Amino acid sequence: MNKSKWEYKKWNDVIKIINGRDYKSVVDPNGAYPICGSGGIMGYANSYLCPSETVIIGRKGNINKPIYMNRKFWNVDTAFGLVADKTILSPKYLYYFCEQYDFDKHNKAVTIPSLTKRDLLKIVIPIPPLDFQNRIVSELDQLSAIISLKQQQMKEYDALAQSLFYEMFGDENNQYNGFQTFKLSELFEVGTGSTPSRKLENIYYGGTLNWVKTTEIHGNYISETEEKITRKALEDTNCKMYPSNTILIAMYGQGKTRGQTARLTAPAATNQACAAILPKPEICNTDFLFEFFLLSYERIRNMARGGTQSNLNLSLVKSIEIPLPPLSLQHSFAEKVKAIEHQKSLLKQSIAETQTLLDSRMQEYFG
Repeated sequence: MNKSKWEYKKWNDVIKIINGRDYKSVVDPNGAYPICGSGGIMGYANSYLCPSETVIIGRKGNINKPIYMNRKFWNVDTAFGLVADKTILSPKYLYYFCEQYDFDKHNKAVTIPSLTKRDLLKIVIPIPPLDFQNRIVSELDQLSAIISLKQQQMKEYDALAQSLFYEMFGDENNQYNGFQTFKLSELFEVGTGSTPSRKLENIYYGGTLNWVKTTEIHGNYISETEEKITRKALEDTNCKMYPSNTILIAMYGQGKTRGQTARLTAPAATNQACAAILPKPEICNTDFLFEFFLLSYERIRNMARGGTQSNLNLSLVKSIEIPLPPLSLQHSFAEKVKAIEHQKSLLKQSIAETQTLLDSRMQEYFG
């Protein structure tokens, strides 16, 4: 690939940026045009601002997640529409350029990330001949399609585990196939954590012990803990280390956080917004218990109480009713789940490898 003959142009020369606008006057549930922000479609309108084949980037907030729209749409005032001059620049080529571009370097805001039109128009984009742009787009489209297909397969594996659970154990509507139910507190130790005093930050924080907050509980996994605490924090406060396989439930949190469940893969402490259920392998298989909580997300979430910000509390979590089938049946389910998880692990590895290839190809073309 000889890039020496490529042109390099500022966005100002090849792109028109369309400012978003307030959408209240055009909202129409039966409208033909999507209303889009930096997170995607928010509703529908009876009018549009941007033509099809426009790239959306956030003006405020979500500035590093471009979206390609192949239909006309109305963009809200926190999102820019990038319209390529098709005589020299392929719209999809522009999208992939934006995919790998770091817009954070143009962020001048302290709190909410934001971009200005003036700064964006100064960005320089490499422009090979149109036929070569189309070849690049074709290659990157194929890699992206492979990733999307594998991600869909991941969802199907999750759905398979859920259908197995329902088939073997039923659900609350059919009273769990007649298996006896118990309150969570009747079967397990259910506790919570605490937050070490910030006044002694130098003593209690910056240690080596994982300290999980609700924002780090994501459905079926825990992201890397943002903060770690010290052994001194454990000794002086109500913080407690929980062992691997402890199941955590987010009791507080905005958006979809409240009610999310995850399982510890290494010992960790938690804050007071997390409920911790210690496993008892002699009466309950952890895979069975974990799948139960994943499937009960909406029900547990809706148990929350409170005014403006509804939350769960330890008493509510302890009152959750859970079926207790024979241990042999739980183990049988766990073996099936283990086989599914093995396939998911292979699929995750394949997705990561394909994503690495996609990233490297974009870096080669746009870097």
